[in-house]
Amino acid sequence: MKIEKEGSIPARLTVKDLQSFTGLTHQRIGQLEKEKVIVRGPDSCFKADDTLKALMQHFRKRKTTKEELDKYRAEKLKIQIAAMQKEYLPTSEVLRGLAKTHTIVAERLNDMPEALAHSLSPGDPSGAITVLRDYVNQTLDFFKKAIEAEFKEEN
Repeated sequence: MKIEKEGSIPARLTVKDLQSFTGLTHQRIGQLEKEKVIVRGPDSCFKADDTLKALMQHFRKRKTTKEELDKYRAEKLKIQIAAMQKEYLPTSEVLRGLAKTHTIVAERLNDMPEALAHSLSPGDPSGAITVLRDYVNQTLDFFKKAIEAEFKEEN
């Protein structure tokens, strides 16, 4: 990568350039390509302007908004009030609420490995990303199995 002056970004970015500018791993870049968030040109490079804008837009969307959190808190409060009044919700509604919660938690946790790996291993974060991603996946699997087990016991 040739940088003309400090802080400038070339018009076309290779995967290595993109890794350098964003801190994303090769695997994460591939995942974002697969999700059609970013697109390579015929020269196997990414158009810098389009790619960086697409990444910013994607990561802004991924963050849980205050509105989503308020909606989640309202649903949680509704469930707590119903439980206190012995007005229980149908299992399908509870499962739907838990699925939404799982999705929010999963989205937040899935962003953590890339965010933390550079702090844990600045030279080569790929090993740290793998360890963190495995831990996140194990945590999400445990959460899902605990929910399933709880509902199996009730039925």
